[in-house]
Amino acid sequence: MAAGLAILLILELTEYTIIERSVKGTGFDYWLIERNTYEKSDQVFPKGTARLEVSGILQSRSDTEMRTLLKKKFKQVSVSDQWSLPSVIIVLEFGRPEVQIARKS
Repeated sequence: MAAGLAILLILELTEYTIIERSVKGTGFDYWLIERNTYEKSDQVFPKGTARLEVSGILQSRSDTEMRTLLKKKFKQVSVSDQWSLPSVIIVLEFGRPEVQIARKS
């Protein structure tokens, strides 16, 4: 459910669209590409122009849990920093509900 909501948020709030699921071990969940680039091209992209990492929790135990998870995700996407691509990190909490969206350049 977190991935589905994150995809909707990406499409609604950013200039990106999702092109495919990333390979395990890359440190992120989905490849993103700028929507205007994707719409103007019919070529197949070997990789996107940004990365998306998504995490969801049913109910946080404290106010700091969301921030802690966001920091953990920043560290996780660092595995793929060699590509020098921006990352969008989305953490969803379903109990309140709450969402935190951050970018890492």
